[in-house]
Amino acid sequence: MNKVWLWLDDERTPPLHADCGIVWTWVKNADDAIKLLESGDVVFCSLDHDLADEHYQAFFKSQSTGIPLDTNNCKEKTGYTVLCWIEENNAWPSEGIRIHTMNTVRGPIMKEIVFNHYGKNFQYVYAKKED
Repeated sequence: MNKVWLWLDDERTPPLHADCGIVWTWVKNADDAIKLLESGDVVFCSLDHDLADEHYQAFFKSQSTGIPLDTNNCKEKTGYTVLCWIEENNAWPSEGIRIHTMNTVRGPIMKEIVFNHYGKNFQYVYAKKED
């Protein structure tokens, strides 16, 4: 089995190996993340929620109008979609799931799902190595 550390984000690059000691496999959409999870090789993943411009537009519209966020009509799936797939298929990575989204609506929901499964959240602070 290959150990895969999955980084799901459409824009932000994963932390460098030199900074965190991890070689991340970076994917930018939900379908690619699910394919990796199906392999059974993912031991840890770090998930963003918003993976396309349409998600950002829906989020900002929600914020400006006060209408609850609804990404169901978006064509592109989200990190929340991936997390729901993990939960439905009992495909929890053995070393945990970190939520790194800045989405203030879905982020707490995603963190709650992770907490309910693992009994903790996985928020890391990477210390840069001294020269």
